[in-house]
Amino acid sequence: MRRLAPLLLPLLFYACGESRPGLGPLPRGVHAADLDLIVVTLDTTRADRIGCYGAKGVETPALDGMAARGVRFAAAVSPMPLTLPAHGTLFTGMLPGAHGVRDNGGYKLSPDLVTLAEVLKERGYATGGFVSAFVLDHRWGIAQGFDRYYDDFDLKQQEKLSMGEIQRPGNETLDHALEWIRGVADRRFFAWIHLYDPHAPYEAPEPFRSRYAGRPYDGEVAWTDSLVGRLLDEVERMGLRRKTVVAVLADHGESLGEHGEHGHGYFVYEQVARIPFLLETPYDQTRGRVVEEVVRSIDVGPTLLDLLGAPNGLKGTGASLVPLIAGGGSRPGEGYTESYYARLHYGWSELRAVRTRRWHFIEAPKPELYDLEADPAESVNLASRELAEVERMRETLAAFERDSIARIAATAPVEEDEETLRKLASLGYVGGAAVDDGRSFRELPDPKDRLEVYDRMGKIRSLIKDGREDEAIPLLTAVVAEAPEVVDAYYSLGACYYKKKDWARAAGYYREALARRPDHDYAMIGLADTLVAEGKIDDAIAGYRHFLASDPANAQILYRLAQVQLDAGRDDDAAASFHATLRAEPATARAEVGLGVIAFRSKDVRGARAALARALAIDPKARWARYNQALIAESEGDAALAVAEYRAEIASYPDAYKALFNLGRLLAKTGDRAGSIDALRLAVAHQPDWAIGRFYLAQALLQAGDLDGAQAEAERALALDARSSYAALGHYVLADVYNRRGREREASAELRRGQALERTR
Repeated sequence: MRRLAPLLLPLLFYACGESRPGLGPLPRGVHAADLDLIVVTLDTTRADRIGCYGAKGVETPALDGMAARGVRFAAAVSPMPLTLPAHGTLFTGMLPGAHGVRDNGGYKLSPDLVTLAEVLKERGYATGGFVSAFVLDHRWGIAQGFDRYYDDFDLKQQEKLSMGEIQRPGNETLDHALEWIRGVADRRFFAWIHLYDPHAPYEAPEPFRSRYAGRPYDGEVAWTDSLVGRLLDEVERMGLRRKTVVAVLADHGESLGEHGEHGHGYFVYEQVARIPFLLETPYDQTRGRVVEEVVRSIDVGPTLLDLLGAPNGLKGTGASLVPLIAGGGSRPGEGYTESYYARLHYGWSELRAVRTRRWHFIEAPKPELYDLEADPAESVNLASRELAEVERMRETLAAFERDSIARIAATAPVEEDEETLRKLASLGYVGGAAVDDGRSFRELPDPKDRLEVYDRMGKIRSLIKDGREDEAIPLLTAVVAEAPEVVDAYYSLGACYYKKKDWARAAGYYREALARRPDHDYAMIGLADTLVAEGKIDDAIAGYRHFLASDPANAQILYRLAQVQLDAGRDDDAAASFHATLRAEPATARAEVGLGVIAFRSKDVRGARAALARALAIDPKARWARYNQALIAESEGDAALAVAEYRAEIASYPDAYKALFNLGRLLAKTGDRAGSIDALRLAVAHQPDWAIGRFYLAQALLQAGDLDGAQAEAERALALDARSSYAALGHYVLADVYNRRGREREASAELRRGQALERTR
């Protein structure tokens, strides 16, 4: 038997597949380089609400099963309790200070960074990302490296825009992900599936809603667990489970009233900083392992690449956890979490934290230190007693910050339309990337001492979302009187008065916001929009140029400057600003559209077509691109092509009232009266105070023989606009209506009114 052993060992190795020290063999015929990867991120999911992490009364069989079959990391730490920055860290291996994204919205992950998807795509993997919330929309830069990216969020369809509405249920996201996986199952693939359901509002479907009545958050966690279970079952049915690494982890947790916080983003206590992290691999000896050491999101990417037999192509400071999993390695065991939310939005101190297995230190104007072994609820602050531990933690914090010094100047994204931008800002999204204004955190108010103001601002934001500006304004005025450092309050007052068309007050409050935070993109845009509304075009342009003097590569501000110049007919200046926008951010489809408009105005049809084609290559749904292609087709007499282009614009943007208007006008010329009326009705439905649309609708109704409808629309239009040249059309319609009804005197009077308006042109 001793003589046969050398022959049996190679045969055993072959039968079991490739092996890794401490991890054991892979299934027969499977090699690390052949493995597929699925990453599932659970938004806003607390570790202590999952059974394998000690939760009682919450059913999480899928996640518990993963822990039994794979690796459970007992103390994984989120870098930030906000979705976009946390995912940026997960996929780059960089802390937020290094990748530059420190808030949801207003920040964009730089294309100069290297992501996990890009590394795997370079190695021949099919890559697909499937997200459930707008905060991870492609416009924020998180989609880089994915062949297929399912976001498809249409903010214009939201009657009342709020974070709770800009999402989709996880089962819908999972449907798309599984469909894609089936299509690439014969290749190596990397699939990322983001499930947003545990995020507020907590509205799980049945039977979870009833089963967890009174505990809606737990119901969402249980529902999300069922989705993970469905994913794993489907992967098993496809025959892929034996060759797939599956990682499931949260981006951050959720406060449910602990320390006075409801939600996440503001504080950095355990409820938001500690996250579940489970890893199931085909390696034989990873079953049922528990890693007690503190691990970090920056370590996830390097770990997954290591398991796939790929070199770590990420540029961050994270390290592979495979040695820890194998039981033969160790690491410092310290995690880092930060929140700049209070500083960016309110002018209060940021929070930065270090987490070890025993200690949780939070650096703030009033520092906090908690012994997690003795006080897991973080109820007794030991910072004034454990001075040596505080100093050690501060040294560790300084080391983290040296590693995460911002190397990337993240640019704010160019929004698809200005109304969307204003809506996002009213919800708390901000522009700009600067956080170093020269003030030490010790000079600023401690967020702990401003919690009541923070709660009030949340309620005020809800009023604004519901269109209740008159109720919000006195509350905001009280906030700025009590806490004059709150930047968001000034911005929100400006936005409220802008909506009320009180231009002077709007401009004043936007200026106050900029005085306190000079890099506030949205406040600058709001101020410029206000000045434009007042007819102060030169002042608006001067304001943008002043802003750009300190931030010359801000693509969003460059684009808005170009748009103001374009609307003012200053085409040469606008072209220069559009080109500057594209230098700062080459993937700005709307800047290419602007260049197309300028070329068309100068009768350079070839140049216009080329610019619009570039816009559509960047974004197949680029707003106004199809519209302007339709204008070109109309100018060349190609009515059929123009109709098709207008319809394409409307398909992407159902509220595109100008495209609807032009489509209606064109259909009337081709004899399609019913189609013309339908399009014009939709145009005025989306823009009720647009007199021109109503004049043309009145004419179309008259031609169709609908005298009552024609009269009503003409009268509504004239009530909106009684003096312009278009008003003549309204009088002519009324003249025709009266004439057909035998009311000749009234018909003659309307005819004279129309002719008088035409003579004044």
